[in-house]
Amino acid sequence: MNTTETATPISGFIDDCKRMSANERANCQPFLIRLCDVLGLTSPEGAVADVAKNAYVFERDVTFHNPNGTTSTGRIDLYKRGCFVLEAKQGSEQLTDLEREDAGLVGAKKKKKGTAVRGTKGWLILR
Repeated sequence: MNTTETATPISGFIDDCKRMSANERANCQPFLIRLCDVLGLTSPEGAVADVAKNAYVFERDVTFHNPNGTTSTGRIDLYKRGCFVLEAKQGSEQLTDLEREDAGLVGAKKKKKGTAVRGTKGWLILR
């Protein structure tokens, strides 16, 4: 944990989250586990082979019934039976003009990196 001793659990959690990069795979589960801790909630459980018994887990298998009659398997980022389904989406960092210049991006077309850029209107709407 990167918080100071005088920080409240919530302010320390927020400070730590601000330092995280826009990397959904690396940060989603640790973020959600810490969020549960800060809110005093139980954390998700480990998954078992019998999917029907996975009531509160990360990466829960689901079967999609496609319009053409076929099925495919997907995963839900966080599932809690009878409560919620959570799908995380990767954001991206907003670069300063200097950072863009250093990266050779001035005048270059930006690459799409994620759903929303922190600090922009799109980021605020998705939060």
